[in-house]
Amino acid sequence: MTAFGIGIHGQCPQSRPPLGVQRPCAVKCWFTARGRAMPLTMKLEDEAGEIRQVRELEILETERKYYAGVCTWEYRCRFLLGETYRLGTLQFQPESCRWKLYLPAEP
Repeated sequence: MTAFGIGIHGQCPQSRPPLGVQRPCAVKCWFTARGRAMPLTMKLEDEAGEIRQVRELEILETERKYYAGVCTWEYRCRFLLGETYRLGTLQFQPESCRWKLYLPAEP
C-alpha cells in the first residue's frame, strides 16, 4: 500500500543521498536529442583552493533517483584527479541545473 493510498510514492520511490564528502563542481555536459545528459569533463576546487580540471571522466553507471520528490540523475564515475584515479558519484538536479560530486570519505 502506498502512502495514504494515493499512489504517489509508488511513482517516485525516495532514495538516500550518496555517502561521502559533497563538493560542488562545474561540469561540461552534452545533451542528446532525446534529452539524455552525458558528462564530458568537470572542474572542482581541491583542498588547497586550486581549481582542478578533470578531463578523463568515465561514466560507469547512470540512475535516476528522487530526493524529497525532486528528480536527480546520479552518475557513478571514475576519473583522474592529479595522478590518482578516483571513484565518485556525480549528481545532477535538472530543476536547479546544479552538479555535485560525492567522494568516498578517506580513512
